[in-house]
Amino acid sequence: MGIKKLCIISKSIIKPSSPTPNHLKIYNISLMDQIAPHFYIPIVIFYRKLSCFQNYWNSYGITSRLKKSLSNTLTQYYPFAGRFNGKDSIDCNDEGLEFSQARIDCEIDDVVKRPDPTTMDLFIPHGLAGPLFNQSLQSSPFNVQVTHFTCGGMAISGSVLHKIGDASTVFGFLNDWATVACGGKATPTFIPPLISPFLGQITFPQLQIDEENIVTRKRFTFDASKINELKAIAIASGIDNPSPAEVVSALIYRSLAKEKSGVSNSRPSVLIHTVNLRPWVVPPLEENSVGNFSWFFSIISKDESERKLGTIFGAMKKEKAEFIEKFGKGLTREECFLRLSQSIQAEMKKDLRRGIDIGIYKCSFLFRFPFGETDFGWGNPDFVSSSFCTPLKNTYHLQDSMESEGAIDAVVSLEEQDMNLFENDEELLKFAAKIPTH
Repeated sequence: MGIKKLCIISKSIIKPSSPTPNHLKIYNISLMDQIAPHFYIPIVIFYRKLSCFQNYWNSYGITSRLKKSLSNTLTQYYPFAGRFNGKDSIDCNDEGLEFSQARIDCEIDDVVKRPDPTTMDLFIPHGLAGPLFNQSLQSSPFNVQVTHFTCGGMAISGSVLHKIGDASTVFGFLNDWATVACGGKATPTFIPPLISPFLGQITFPQLQIDEENIVTRKRFTFDASKINELKAIAIASGIDNPSPAEVVSALIYRSLAKEKSGVSNSRPSVLIHTVNLRPWVVPPLEENSVGNFSWFFSIISKDESERKLGTIFGAMKKEKAEFIEKFGKGLTREECFLRLSQSIQAEMKKDLRRGIDIGIYKCSFLFRFPFGETDFGWGNPDFVSSSFCTPLKNTYHLQDSMESEGAIDAVVSLEEQDMNLFENDEELLKFAAKIPTH
């Protein structure tokens, strides 16, 4: 069965089950939040039908349970039910978040057995044309959509505005919501109150997203044996203990930036690699803490001689080690934050491109998060998508594959002509399997 059009059954506003106390009415976001772009980060969790819930599930009675537990969860995640007050704070006015209920005329296996980026857009609120390109701060910082399949399966998605959190934030919220649904309590940790000083509103250049330049997104899978082959190449190049994410990222960047047959690419290229700083500070921040606490390191390849795979392995390892030494190792969260603040303000004074045409590529990844354990009371999910909704040009996202132990999924976003070259790159296809779409 092919994928059919999704139908929105209903939309409602879910408010906290109890009012936010007066002393928590204003939530000041951090500097890291202020400079984050105006788009939402979605995660979708899929559940197949369980026989013990057959009648209950088919009647959609589960939706009322989800709404009630969501309302209770929002009492602890009170900024998610508020609205931005300017660009540096949220008025926690309990206005609520949007809860959409949808139906799709296909079975869940039609989606999860051959997941592709375009299909995944259906399961996030408003689809690709909505929150991902939201330049306004007037809507809810968090949105939820519950989608029912004809087989009785269900998809639950949460999308957080990047200016209030990152993928770790969505992870924490969904897991806490599931805990509340099972009778437990939500226990979020908010990063901004933990770090000082609050620097107030500062004018930063914002990432501009061009809706008319939506790119082609395709999924590639690297199985464990191919990753081990890449690690062996890195070790032979003199790299100690390369990680799976590092070797996969290096190969993708190599394939994106290298000279291609019949295509000259003599311009310099840069790879920007996001790093989650939560585990590096002392004491470490919880992985599910609410807010943005990531920064990046970059490697520069001036010409084709610096885009050899072994050279990229070495540059990535060196720059990451220096980054951790500078911003994470042995620093308290306050010291790390202040050092990041100083670095950001220094970078603002520079013209990074200096008038030179540079190919810029960005990598993010999400590993080791136990999304597979997000149990609302009917068992663990069968599939999780945190990487398909990535519409920014020249980006790629890595995550653990739920289909094969030790495998990594990569979703690459490129303009169409660049994708045509990338997906046919012989070196890439020695290690990656291109996943066909529906």
